[in-house]
Amino acid sequence: MNFGKAIFLGTLVCFYVFIINDKRQLPRVVFCDVKQGDATYVRLPEQIDLLIDFGNYNYLNTCLNNNLPYFDRQIELAFLTHLDKDHSGALYKLIDNYNLLTLYVPYSLKNISDNYWQQLKNKLKQKKIKIVYLMSNQELTIQQSSILVLWPELTTLTKKTTQNQSALALLLEINHFRTLFLSDLEIVQIEKILRFQNLITNILKISHHGSKFGTSTTILQKTKPKLAIISVGKNNQYDHPDKYVLNLLKKNNIPVKRTDKEGAITIQIPK
Repeated sequence: MNFGKAIFLGTLVCFYVFIINDKRQLPRVVFCDVKQGDATYVRLPEQIDLLIDFGNYNYLNTCLNNNLPYFDRQIELAFLTHLDKDHSGALYKLIDNYNLLTLYVPYSLKNISDNYWQQLKNKLKQKKIKIVYLMSNQELTIQQSSILVLWPELTTLTKKTTQNQSALALLLEINHFRTLFLSDLEIVQIEKILRFQNLITNILKISHHGSKFGTSTTILQKTKPKLAIISVGKNNQYDHPDKYVLNLLKKNNIPVKRTDKEGAITIQIPK
């Protein structure tokens, strides 16, 4: 290969990387395909990377490699909605391979005795990653973006409360574009969130991979989403999403996108 041709190819590669990296700077929400699990990557307009939940590491790592700006291994804000492995399983390994600054978790984890959580806490402490415990009505605001914590309510937490019942629910708003994350909450908890307010949203992340115990007519009518997202694995053992939920969405004229059918789903945030 002569010198001129090498220079031309090098320039072409640099131009390609520049164009792709420029696109990776755009604000968007990416529902990663982690099979039967959950993980969502968000690029904020403030050039901040955010992650909600940590499904299967290999699939999550692929999603992050496809979306983080080149040479960027830092995740400024991360949210663990609860300890179930299909939401938390990749966290331990991710801590070793990415620069995670702060981890937000539900207040229900503050005083629990759980070996798995203790191992995670030890790892986080070792890496000097800050842990912040969240409860309803707390809000994080970053210029054009905000994250409102809708659940858990402190008064509802008892020794009998399950991981699903005490999971984080979050309302992400970027430039007035709203995405509602319900983790694996059950209908009872979600309808409590909505009892005094309608949370009209652009995107609704359907609770618990489309389980019939996480979606109701009331929830859909009080959120009025323009699009529903279901994060689910193909041919999973739970038969998620439930036909009842799919029928409810159809009856309410809500279009659906599913990771088992489309892979990772990217929603660009309007300016």
